[in-house]
Amino acid sequence: MASAYIDNNKLIVIPLSDSWGTLNGVIYTEDLDLIGDFEVEGAFDYVSGGSRDIGVIGIALFDSAFINGTAITMNDSWAASSGCLTIYDITSSEGAISVFGTSAGSRSTSGSVTYKVIREGNIISFYEDGIYRYQYTNETNFTKLKLINYTHPLYAYKTAYWDYIKANYLE
Repeated sequence: MASAYIDNNKLIVIPLSDSWGTLNGVIYTEDLDLIGDFEVEGAFDYVSGGSRDIGVIGIALFDSAFINGTAITMNDSWAASSGCLTIYDITSSEGAISVFGTSAGSRSTSGSVTYKVIREGNIISFYEDGIYRYQYTNETNFTKLKLINYTHPLYAYKTAYWDYIKANYLE
């Protein structure tokens, strides 16, 4: 699990140094029971820990066993470039599979972003800073929300400063 604390009304999440590829982070809430149509939105600043950093920060929704889910992330997986937006489908058989992504270097090394995930029926839609990015079908009953922040052990990391995270049912 990443370390987390509150400072100046922000939830600060720092990854473990050896957490690459683990979907490591902080469990925001143990039991959401997001059944039906809903939206989850979160805004955060991310700050690079130095040159050549590698890290993934974002919002993940999981089933009760943390096996199936989905995630929207700022993904900086290449030390020679800044990050990109990556959306994952997470399954027990395949793990985290990228279903959408922008090119490496399309996001700044440090910055801020607001992500929103909307579920209507079995369609999951993803927004970045209010702009629609992708949608796909996912029938998972989401009960867990995790603020993901993980890094590679050989590189600097990014710290996430969460302004807010909220979940609402749609009418």
